[in-house]
Amino acid sequence: MIDCTMTFQPETIYQDLKSANDVAKLLEKTRSNLGITIEKASDETKIRKVWLNCIETGNFDKLPGTVYAIGFSRTYATYLGLEPDIIVKTLQTSTDFFQQQKEVLSVPQNEKILTPKVTFFISLILVFSIIFGFSYFMNKNISSEGYKTTENSSTPRSQAQMHELDDDFTD
Repeated sequence: MIDCTMTFQPETIYQDLKSANDVAKLLEKTRSNLGITIEKASDETKIRKVWLNCIETGNFDKLPGTVYAIGFSRTYATYLGLEPDIIVKTLQTSTDFFQQQKEVLSVPQNEKILTPKVTFFISLILVFSIIFGFSYFMNKNISSEGYKTTENSSTPRSQAQMHELDDDFTD
């Protein structure tokens, strides 16, 4: 009688996973062993071929970001029948995965950024400008309205009334 027991244990493939490059190699090897092309995997997972190639070659820094790298890897591992939680945990604890991501996300040292003090002073100047502008235009409108009301409220006067007013001012 032939012994048909499986000697392959799925846990053994995960024992060697220590880095992001190990994950990349495992994903590529699994896809190859299953006879799946990158094009077919891309069509079925809805992950672009370029991103799958980056994952399989370990170029996680070429992906749009850490969240995408983890999400794509999780989806791809599930598609290939691997344990996505183990793949993601390995990526998250891998020093080479996050090192590559930090290089992409780091801010250059010579680039100046707004400090809280600068932001405070800019805000202060902006508030005072708004208050000054508001009060200036409100005073301008009041004085121009006052001018309009005296001009509009005047009624036509006769020559005699005008002469009386002139006499009052000369006395």
